[in-house]
Amino acid sequence: MFDHLPLLDAYVAKRCPVAAQLTFDSSLEVLPVPPTEAEQARMDAGAEFERTIFETIVSLQGEAVSVVERTRSRDRAQAATARAMATGSSIVLGGWLPDDVDSRRTGRPDLLLQVDGGWIPIDVKHHGVVTPSDRSSERRSDLKDLWPEKALVMPGVELSGHALSDALQLAHYWRLLEACGHAADTPLGGIIGSDGGVWWIDLAEPRWRRQSISALDLYDSEFRLRLDVIARQIERNVDPAVSPLVIPLRKAECPSCGWRQVCGHQLAEIDSVSLVPHLTWPKALRLIRHGVASRADLARLDWDTAWLMHGDAPGEMQVDATEVLGATESADPSAELTEVLGRRKKARLTRLAKLRMTTVGDLDRLDLHTAALSGVKVGYLPGLIDQARAAVTTRVFRSRGVGSVEVPRADVEVDVDMESCESGVYLWGTWTSSGGRVVGYEPFVDWAPLNGDVEAELFARFWDWLLQLRQTTIGQGGTFAAYCYSSAENTQMRRIAAGSGIEPSLDQVESFIARSEWVDLLAVVRGQLVTGTGLGLKQVAPIAGFHWRDEDPGGDQSTVWYERAVAHPDPVVREENRVRLLAYNEDDVRATATIRGWLAQNQFEAIGDWAP
Repeated sequence: MFDHLPLLDAYVAKRCPVAAQLTFDSSLEVLPVPPTEAEQARMDAGAEFERTIFETIVSLQGEAVSVVERTRSRDRAQAATARAMATGSSIVLGGWLPDDVDSRRTGRPDLLLQVDGGWIPIDVKHHGVVTPSDRSSERRSDLKDLWPEKALVMPGVELSGHALSDALQLAHYWRLLEACGHAADTPLGGIIGSDGGVWWIDLAEPRWRRQSISALDLYDSEFRLRLDVIARQIERNVDPAVSPLVIPLRKAECPSCGWRQVCGHQLAEIDSVSLVPHLTWPKALRLIRHGVASRADLARLDWDTAWLMHGDAPGEMQVDATEVLGATESADPSAELTEVLGRRKKARLTRLAKLRMTTVGDLDRLDLHTAALSGVKVGYLPGLIDQARAAVTTRVFRSRGVGSVEVPRADVEVDVDMESCESGVYLWGTWTSSGGRVVGYEPFVDWAPLNGDVEAELFARFWDWLLQLRQTTIGQGGTFAAYCYSSAENTQMRRIAAGSGIEPSLDQVESFIARSEWVDLLAVVRGQLVTGTGLGLKQVAPIAGFHWRDEDPGGDQSTVWYERAVAHPDPVVREENRVRLLAYNEDDVRATATIRGWLAQNQFEAIGDWAP
């Protein structure tokens, strides 16, 4: 059935099926977006990490290792891999397994390891594999004893968010090993993460999607879907009247996908409901299956009916609106709801009363289309309706229950934003205003190679300046406030203070964070406004009228600029990137100041006053 399809690599099952569809769409006149500087830098760092891991394994394992030369020739690489596996090597680096033509698979695992009964795949990933957890443990081997029987149980950790993607890739290699008759007796794979150890994943263990499915079973399902998607797209290339098998939905991976411009245009064109903030793609898919395909469809749902179902906040007791309507369908319209429904389920009676629905006839105000979403796991539906209404009107509203937008103000105001790299924080930027007058930008930065001592001393300089300004302001009878946007600054201040051994201490930092003078502006926005967009600084500031000077602003890109600013051999390039980083950081703090002024100066209409 799939004989005419191309061979697919180990990445296809873990990537969006729409990307697979677009890859084989011959009608497209555009190419995928090339990697950004930051994405390319990550790929380069990953390749360098893999090279280092390979060198370490060769030095530790010696004659047990065969290294397959990297080549674009599939036949030559597969032949070299077969020789290595057949001539006594127990570790094969950089191999290329025989193609599974029947199932349309091809693949190049980073490492193949011989164990009793056959071979198992291991991949090298330049990211963390586990995160702290009080409830779990995982198995880990060192590179000097990398066989799974040598693994130690590591308590207090669990597989990270990357792990499912990694496991699907390992499952692809496992199926290839099975097809060529070299798979071990037990389905097992390993990931060498950024800590330099091998973390083992049981590919047959049902630990994914809330412990109900194994990596192998999930991989088989996802790989088959991609085959079906590609087969349908090849049909569509001949006959455009054939409908596609999958449609674009906004997902977390979209910003880094090469097809993001194509999908972004399509999503905007159809006003996809998946564009509503905080709506994950599984929840968006459930809405679409219930006839709510666009943001306009969502905006037209009845808020009162949704509130009856969900209450004032996420997590409250659910009320089945369809059950209410069904129980009263044949009742006298004048009958009291307490008589027809009984008094046992107090939550629904309380909410109906708040909606001024006391008789059966009052239920005519409920919307059947909205009620049909009772029990459907889409998240907090009243909030999603409000977000959709803000999006389709391109307006910003006050949240329900907010009488007027309030933002803490002071005589002296300091906006704070830090810039960090993998080694820590290298820049604390500030923007100061006094009595409504701009004082200006003050950066605390160190371009020396970053280590714990440099980072701590830099933070101490910033801290002393900030606290001295506060003390002087209060001493002169004025009020003081400092602002950040999100809690990233809190996290970094706590981390540095806890590990530096110099002032400020962690207690001093905690005391400052707890003061009303230290304001997280994101929390102010989130608690009072409905924007219809995400609430990140780069999304809210343009609504408030601020725009960055840099054509490509973002923390992701700034990591590339920092590497150049510190380590580039050309002093001109170093200076150019230092200037760029300081301008970018200055714009970040100016953006925060702009948002604060925008909040204070505008009277936003209440979301409850607007209806489609």
